[in-house]
Formats: sequence, C-alpha cells, structure tokens
Amino acid sequence: MFGRYRKNHGQGVMALIHRTPNAMVMEQEVARLKQAGVGTLISGNLAEVGRYTLFDTAREGKYVLGLTNGPVGAKGAPEARPNAKHVSQYAFVARDLEQVSKYWARLGFPEMSFTHPTLWDLLYHGQPGKFDAILGWQRHGTVVYEWIQPTKGPTTYLDHMAKYGEGLHHIAFNVSDIEHEKSLWSKAGFPITQSGAWGERDQAGYGRFAYADTHTLGGTEIELLWNYRQ
Repeated sequence: MFGRYRKNHGQGVMALIHRTPNAMVMEQEVARLKQAGVGTLISGNLAEVGRYTLFDTAREGKYVLGLTNGPVGAKGAPEARPNAKHVSQYAFVARDLEQVSKYWARLGFPEMSFTHPTLWDLLYHGQPGKFDAILGWQRHGTVVYEWIQPTKGPTTYLDHMAKYGEGLHHIAFNVSDIEHEKSLWSKAGFPITQSGAWGERDQAGYGRFAYADTHTLGGTEIELLWNYRQ
C-alpha cells in the first residue's frame, strides 16, 4: 500500500492520524466508520504508536484518515526542540470543495465554511501573479484544516494537482517576520514559489503568506503566515 502511494504520488504525507483516548474508544470509532461504509486499508500494532488503523478515505475525502490509541510521548516519538515551530494549519487542494465537505460531514466531521478572499501583491515564482481560489475551513482540535479550490492560475495549487493529484498541499507555520523567514528558507535551498497578502495594509485583518518549495524534504510545501499586530 505504501509503495503504491509513493509510486502514484511520490513522497509526501499519505495520512493524518488522530489519537484516541484508549483502545475502547478507538474500536468504537472503527466500528462507527465501518457502519458508515468506510473500508479499512491496513491495521496493526507498532511499538512507536500502539494500535493503528488507516481508512480508505482518500478518493472522496482527499487524504487517508488514521486512528491510533498510542500514548502521548510514545516510545520512539521525537522530543520537541526549544523554539520549534508549531503547525498552525494543514492545507489541501481539491477540485470540488462542496463534495469533499459533504463526504466528511456524512462521516461525522465538521462541515466546511467557505470564503473567497480578495488577495493582492501576488507573486508566482517571482513574477506578478493572477491566481485566485475559493477556501474551505474546518477545525480538528487546535489545528485548522484549510481546503483550496483554485479558480485561476497559474498557481502552485494547480501545479500540485497536475503532478500529484488532489490532497495535502502544504503545512503552515505562523511567523513574526515573514521577509526574514523567506530569506532563511530560500538560502537553505527551498525557493519561494508563491506569495501575497490579504486585508488592508497596516490595519486589523491584514496579513501575508508565502510558500517555500520543500518537496525534496517531505513531498509538500511549507506556508509562512504573518498577521498584522498593532
């Protein structure tokens, strides 16, 4: 299964795995999803994560949903480093957000809310950009799920779908100095593919974003997010 994914999609994030409180809750959730018609791709036990199950959700849900009942800080889990960045967003690209939202809602997950923000100061590979997208939003715990339906390009979103298909596009981090971060990532060998801004400059609701091409590391891009603070 994992080899087939790599062959079809290249390296990248295949699944997002949620930790359940205990084995009983996990088995109940597995049974609930099975009753809803969701098949199982693989299940088993690993010393690092405990019992796990991966579900056949990628075709309609655009990523593989996984569950585990492993403890926090399980054996083999990496320790958090001082000053480490914390993931603020998982983001996916899809061609029809309405259908994806209905699929996850049918399985008991939050429906999406939709926005179509006006973006400006757009750059695509260092040149003036004209891209646009409808956005869908969900929240699972502390991490926001952003869904992107591109409506105009060229854009890194359409590039991703042409090469890898629908699914996880980037992982986002909040930063305090986006120009400094862009320079750091570029100097490290991860060029900025796309950037822009939203809101009114130097007013509440103003922010900037930039994507660093980190496919060589993990098959995704990294988004740098900066929000104006008075």
